[in-house]
Amino acid sequence: MENIILGIETSTFQSGVALAEDGKVLIEHTVNLGPTYSSKLLLDVQYILSEAKISAKDLSGIGVSLGPGSFTGLRVGLSFAKGMTFSGNIPIIGVPTLDVLAFDFINHNALICPIIDAKKEEVYSAFYISNNERQIKKTDYLLLKYSELIKKAKKESNKKSFDKIIFTGEITDTLKKLLLKHFSKKLFLHYTFPSPKNIAIMAAKKLSINPKGDNADTLVPIYLRKPYAIPFNK
Repeated sequence: MENIILGIETSTFQSGVALAEDGKVLIEHTVNLGPTYSSKLLLDVQYILSEAKISAKDLSGIGVSLGPGSFTGLRVGLSFAKGMTFSGNIPIIGVPTLDVLAFDFINHNALICPIIDAKKEEVYSAFYISNNERQIKKTDYLLLKYSELIKKAKKESNKKSFDKIIFTGEITDTLKKLLLKHFSKKLFLHYTFPSPKNIAIMAAKKLSINPKGDNADTLVPIYLRKPYAIPFNK
């Protein structure tokens, strides 16, 4: 077996791991544990390696979700991936989580808007289009209030004629109602979580361009807001 990539996703409530070989998924395992997934991550990696009948030394690379998303989850996933990288001399490839969500619709003539719930009626988001099976990000990674997301989506959708406007990811009921109100004609809603299999496939593509992968010493999560801090009162 060659060109086997491990994908690790820990940025949202649904976490998981996957293996892909030459761009084809071998196995994927996901669970709904949120930040508590840290206690199960090693066991799940061992499980899928065992199912694929390979060991960590057979890996060509490790793809890991960079966020934005859960602060705790991102730190856990990236720290684990770096540990495997340093101990086994395996290339590490960081994959932004919003890119992972948008990847599901890479062959559509659509404006693609992945969404990660940031609580307090805010979302992490960005806007993408696809061109000849290439994913093109048209904006920065953004932290937006619902009203700001609607405004930004209208602005981006007016730049070109799209068959659909696709919102994919963690879409709350409140946001769903707003989207249906403003984009009813071309709207396509897809409730999902970022998948570790997409991370593995996307990491493989990046590794084919840069065989050394990312610099593990400088690779950090994508944070669009400061972590919450709970005041301690003496």
